[in-house]
Amino acid sequence: MSRLRTWAENGGVLIGTSAGAIILTPTIATDALFQGKPPENCMNETALDLVPFEFFPHLNADAAFLPALLRYSQHTLRPIIACNDGDGLAVTNGDIECIGQPLWVKNGNVRLACNMRLSSIEIYR
Repeated sequence: MSRLRTWAENGGVLIGTSAGAIILTPTIATDALFQGKPPENCMNETALDLVPFEFFPHLNADAAFLPALLRYSQHTLRPIIACNDGDGLAVTNGDIECIGQPLWVKNGNVRLACNMRLSSIEIYR
């Protein structure tokens, strides 16, 4: 993990799909949903912490995922970007570019995510 983090911090390119994208965030908590567990129980499971949000892929794989993410979003200070298969995002030079229609999940609410600066993400309530 430290080698990947150093690589990214020094300008190296990292590409993450599925769990590889989750690991770029501060925690792997959202991965718990794939095992039928609540993410709230895994919030201390750390990851690379390269972005100030959490990520969830394969949102369209199970109708129970979105309600579970809405519930979890009331336990975490960070927003969650959730993507259906085929959607995604690119983070480059401090900007987030949305591809397709990723969702922004925060404080029990959901909306379409939009292109933004990483620095504009607030992690407090």
